[in-house]
Amino acid sequence: MMKITQSHKLLIFIGLILTTIYILVATVFIATEFQYVHDSTERHVETVAKIYAKDEEVIRGLLQNEMDLEQYLYPLFQVSNQLSYFVIYNTNEQIVGHSDSSQIGESLECIEARAVFEGEEILCESSLFSKEDLQSFVPIYNGQSIIGIMSIGVSADDLWDQKIHQIERIVVIFFVGILSSWGGLWYFSKKYQHRLLGYQPNEIALLYSENKSLIDQLEQAVITVDINYKITTINPMGMHMFGLTKEDIGKDIKGVFPYVALKDIIQNRSHVEDEYIKIKQHKLIMNVYTLYQGSNVIGATVIFRSYLEVDTLINQIKGYRQIASALRSQKHEFQNKLHVILGLIKMGDHEKAENYITENVYKTNLASDYYSSRIKDDRVLALFIGKEIQCTENNIQLMLTSDSFLDKEHTPITSDDVILVLGNLIDNSCDAYTESEKVDKKIVVDIIEDEEQLMIAVIDQAGGIDPTVREHIFERGITTKMGDSRGTGLALVNEIIRLHDGEKTIESSSEETKIEIKLMKVKI
Repeated sequence: MMKITQSHKLLIFIGLILTTIYILVATVFIATEFQYVHDSTERHVETVAKIYAKDEEVIRGLLQNEMDLEQYLYPLFQVSNQLSYFVIYNTNEQIVGHSDSSQIGESLECIEARAVFEGEEILCESSLFSKEDLQSFVPIYNGQSIIGIMSIGVSADDLWDQKIHQIERIVVIFFVGILSSWGGLWYFSKKYQHRLLGYQPNEIALLYSENKSLIDQLEQAVITVDINYKITTINPMGMHMFGLTKEDIGKDIKGVFPYVALKDIIQNRSHVEDEYIKIKQHKLIMNVYTLYQGSNVIGATVIFRSYLEVDTLINQIKGYRQIASALRSQKHEFQNKLHVILGLIKMGDHEKAENYITENVYKTNLASDYYSSRIKDDRVLALFIGKEIQCTENNIQLMLTSDSFLDKEHTPITSDDVILVLGNLIDNSCDAYTESEKVDKKIVVDIIEDEEQLMIAVIDQAGGIDPTVREHIFERGITTKMGDSRGTGLALVNEIIRLHDGEKTIESSSEETKIEIKLMKVKI
């Protein structure tokens, strides 16, 4: 004999409750549907009776005492399959028209209907669950005079058939519902038993304790919130890093830790990967993940790790790529000059070759001395020289102001931070000139460093920035340029500004645009 487990008992109990509820609801539905059929039939017979009572052919037949009214009305009457018969009485209370011609000549049987000759409209109602005919009696007027009665009726059998038809539909629906409920209960019980892998409550508690222990031992800071933005988890590293305590668990995240817009992330079902962020004195890499239970969002988890762990990698990604581009530009220019020298030698014009070499070496040394005396940081210097060559190839003159100065070390601002800011600002100005018809194309760069801050300004005369995007150009995805992978350069610049407590200023007119970035070397 099969043993009935506790889960099976619970399943049977819930199934019986559902069946009882279904029966009660079905009973209410049946009574409601009975009432609806009854009321709608009443309205229908009254409406049809009033329409036929005003029919000119009916009035003419009564006045002329013609006995073929049923031949006129019967085809019209067949249009409605909800009605059973019609009867027309003259003033002598005799039937002069009937859907069943054998009834012609019979007398009016409904005593209440005689009040119709006094101008009333009578409805002989049947009770909701009885088997009685439902008839409507309406006076037929010729001007102001009543010349007869129009009666429209539904037989008890037809009315009951309509009600039974509705009952059958409801019973079938609810029977299917009961079977589906039992089947659903059985299916989900098996499904969730399978998901739990047969674990007992104490085993589930053990798994929870193991997972919690693992989170607590992580070197990354972990903060988790539920769908109502209440903190559910803070691991020890998170408490240590941000000065939080166990008492903060259960509180609203906005009041305790307002640095991350978790509300937007949860509502948009989005996630954040490896975002650069500075919280208090910490430089961090942040990952935010939306938490799901099935397809439903139940919260979000924020994981922070120290920026120092990936500082080298980020520097390579952001900085060395631009230096490599600068070196490629220098190589390209050097090859062009070698080709010129080679051509002059082959032509035998050694004097011009000598002059060309002397002139270019002098200019190169002069420019190199000018830049190196003002930019002491070799990596930034290499970038600037490469950008100058790139601009020259596009007929753009890149100039460094005479009062510019950048030291070799500018801690905590790294060389890669400067490269990222300077490279993107120069590239933006170069791109702006691509659609400009100006002949004299210039980009002026001003770099000023002192003990407290580092200022980088780039000025061009490429026609200004569209006012509709001016206030948003530092947002990710916002750009005035065409093509893929646009709208990220200035967003990265904005992250560097935020990291170093800096500020940005945009001055733009139809003639000139100046973007000034200030990065703080000391915390104010």
